[in-house]
Amino acid sequence: MPDWDMWHDAAVQEYKSLVANDVFELVERPTNKNVIKSRWVLAKKFEDGVLKKYKGRLVAKGYSQQPGIDYAATFAPVVSAPSLRVILSLAAEQGLSLSQLDVQTAFLNGTLTEELYMEQPEGFRDPEFPDHVWKLKKSLYGLKQSPRCWYANLHSTLREYGFTRSEYDGCIYMRKVGDAVTYVTIYVDDIVIASNDDRTVAALKATL
Repeated sequence: MPDWDMWHDAAVQEYKSLVANDVFELVERPTNKNVIKSRWVLAKKFEDGVLKKYKGRLVAKGYSQQPGIDYAATFAPVVSAPSLRVILSLAAEQGLSLSQLDVQTAFLNGTLTEELYMEQPEGFRDPEFPDHVWKLKKSLYGLKQSPRCWYANLHSTLREYGFTRSEYDGCIYMRKVGDAVTYVTIYVDDIVIASNDDRTVAALKATL
C-alpha cells in the first residue's frame, strides 16, 4: 500500500486514543456471547487542497450485532433545520457570537449499557493473549447504539453545567445567568454555540 508507514502511524494514533479513553479491556473469549468484528477506515484530510493528515479510524461492524441482545434503542435526536434557523436569527437580532465545534472522537465518550465483545483489531492483536477479545466499555463508531450513547452523555454534561433542554427541540439547550445568555444546538457531534458571554463559551468549550 502506498504511504503504508503514514497509514500505520494513523492507526497507531487511533489505537492510542482508544486506550486513553478507556474504551475496552482485554478479556477471555466468552463462550455464550456474540463477538463482533471491526475494520479500519482510512482517509486523507485536506485543507484548501493541501494534504494535512492521514486519518485512521477503527469501526465496529455493527451489522453483525444482534437486536435485543447487543443493542436495544438506537435513536438519537438531531436539531431540526427550522430550530437551527431560529437560533441563528436570535444570534443576528441580539448580536450573539457564534462558535462551531466538531467534537473529535465524540462516540468514544458514550458509555455502553450493554455487554459487548469485539475481536481484537487487525494489526493490534496482543501477542501474549491472541485469542482474547475486547470487552467494550465505551461506544465505538459503527455500533448501532453509539449516537444514542453520545447524546445521553452530552445531555448529562450540559445539564450539570446548568443548561435546560428545550421542550420543543431536544437538541437545543439554553443557559441564562444574569445578562449572560447561551444557546447550544446539537447535530450528532457538530455543536453550534450562540452567546453574548465569551467567558461562558470558553469554559463550555474546555468542558466539552
